[in-house]
Amino acid sequence: RSGCLCVLGFVDVLLRFCNEYAYTQVALYGKTFTRASRDTWTLLVHHSGVEALLQRDLVASALSLGCAAGGLACAALCGMWGRAAFGAGSALWWQ
Repeated sequence: RSGCLCVLGFVDVLLRFCNEYAYTQVALYGKTFTRASRDTWTLLVHHSGVEALLQRDLVASALSLGCAAGGLACAALCGMWGRAAFGAGSALWWQ
């Protein structure tokens, strides 16, 4: 029973890994999902696992940086809008 669960866990991790890369290739390069899946499988089978892990970390870092930059831009725009709409002399929400 535990051996079967171990194998199923490995297959789950492998499928999640392939889906993540395939969707990333669809978003970045405009490939079809089937072509991106084939390219991901080729990457996994013919290249070393270290390269794939390094690329995974780089993609995660780029996505995190993009999310943080988008959040900061939204906060800055809302702050500028609030300053323009209510003025600098109006009472602050905590006062």
